[in-house]
Amino acid sequence: MPEREEQVLEQLLEKACPRPAYLASSHGGPVLALALHCRMIEAGFVLGTEAGANPSPEARYMPHRNWNGDYLDQWVFEYTKPGKARKFTLHCSLQARSKRMYIHASEENNQGNTCVLGLQLDNYVPDTAPLRSNRWTGVLREAAKMKALFTQYVTQPLTENAQDDQQPEAPAAPPQQQPAGAGAAAAPGAVGAAVAAAAAPALQPPAVAGGAAAGGWWAALAGGRLQRP
Repeated sequence: MPEREEQVLEQLLEKACPRPAYLASSHGGPVLALALHCRMIEAGFVLGTEAGANPSPEARYMPHRNWNGDYLDQWVFEYTKPGKARKFTLHCSLQARSKRMYIHASEENNQGNTCVLGLQLDNYVPDTAPLRSNRWTGVLREAAKMKALFTQYVTQPLTENAQDDQQPEAPAAPPQQQPAGAGAAAAPGAVGAAVAAAAAPALQPPAVAGGAAAGGWWAALAGGRLQRP
């Protein structure tokens, strides 16, 4: 239900920014960027923290200190993800004239894993005046649509195409010591089992068809097309 999804997003934004009144005078860009950041955390990404920081689970939605002041009309968030080997970056850039937010998400050192999406700011943050009450209620709309697009074109393909974290293999067990004289002669039963095993055909795994076809999001990216809701 759309209303329920908006309530969920408002709760996530409350965790990320409990006192949002200072954003009331903005054009809405930081509000949409922060909402997208919350969706990244909701999808299982973990925000990169400053050296020595160890945020509690309750504070995992809170962005870094200068998230809204590092760049003009641009917001950059960095993440890791459990089970994945590399870092991820979410870069949101607002075109002030058209009020269109361009979203670029990528995996570190993997140019093939890049996701792009365009969202019209007015469709999701029509007015920031409600933030003057220091509450998120009624600030965003179309939260369900935004989540569906962001999941389809960003978080899902970014996760599926990321390199898995290779855990170190457990050391092999040392060979067992045979008692003296054990290797002098093999038992008749053992010889028969070895002969039977050599005669049996080896089981082969089923053939696997060629690589899966690229998903719709990659086709859109390769063709230079952005989703324009």
